[in-house]
Amino acid sequence: MVSVIVVNYNGAHLLPECLSSLTAQDYPSLEILVVDNGSIDESEGVVHEHGCVFISLGENCGLSTAYNRGAEKAKGEYLFFVNNDMRFEPNCIEHLVEALATNGDTFASDPLHYNWEGDDIIHFRTVLERIRSPRELFSHLILPKPPLMRSYVPCTEVVAVPWGCAGSLMVDREMFWALGGWDEKFFLDMEDIDLCWRAWLRGWATVFVPHAQLYHRWGASNDEQLRRAKEPRIQARLERTDFRRLVSQQKNHLRFALKVLDVPSVAALIGIKFVGLPLFAVRRPIVARAFVWALGRLVKELPEIRRLRQSIHRSAVCSSRDLIHWFILANPGRTSG
Repeated sequence: MVSVIVVNYNGAHLLPECLSSLTAQDYPSLEILVVDNGSIDESEGVVHEHGCVFISLGENCGLSTAYNRGAEKAKGEYLFFVNNDMRFEPNCIEHLVEALATNGDTFASDPLHYNWEGDDIIHFRTVLERIRSPRELFSHLILPKPPLMRSYVPCTEVVAVPWGCAGSLMVDREMFWALGGWDEKFFLDMEDIDLCWRAWLRGWATVFVPHAQLYHRWGASNDEQLRRAKEPRIQARLERTDFRRLVSQQKNHLRFALKVLDVPSVAALIGIKFVGLPLFAVRRPIVARAFVWALGRLVKELPEIRRLRQSIHRSAVCSSRDLIHWFILANPGRTSG
């Protein structure tokens, strides 16, 4: 069985197409659970209309927490974590399961994303590249992605990737819980990098599956009507939300590094961030503020991070440095085998 876990927040307008495409899958053994982050719209009614399970959390707990609560209720051998702003080709789940079942050391499978209209690919194979210029480094530190990544690399076969997309990731249930599930301190952003990288440290692969395809109405779960609003009160609210996301990005970047990267890489990353802080203050002051706020929150998490780091590295069969070198140097045609 595959358990599909859909996270929803005020998505009554998105759920009909998402759930209809899931209930129409070719795969024969499927359950669909919708985990709701405190919606105040008609989401619950839409879920019941489609014969799916509705799990209410009563408040917005973030993506990772919602995914974990859904996984706790799930019965499937495989867990398919998805966003509510997607629709799926009828054989999408079948291809993802096939990729997982082919190799017993495969932890996760990652599908291809088209835009909603189907005329452009917005998520393909993820690869790692070396940072080659100060400009790339500056961009990398503003929107942290360790190291620099590109997500639009064509391929036609199942291929190993450093991580998949949290918005549509199928995982092996037993391995998922052996890893401890999603890190719930990642409210939003980088939770997929963290989960898949921890799996790689144990020798469990993530693969990209180009024949498993979906359509993503990217950003539709954000309130675009609010973003177009001119009222100062609403604009101020959006600015606070955007700032919180910047803080989350910076904190999650450091939390991920402290948990899993080798000591020289952690030292270099933190050193570069502090050296770049004056530049942030001049060119992107909001990023500088977010970084300082992120440090304040991270300090409180250090004892927990230390315990997690020890546990992760005790069970590791390779180092993060080895993985980074392998992915940067890997032949573009190399498959998960």
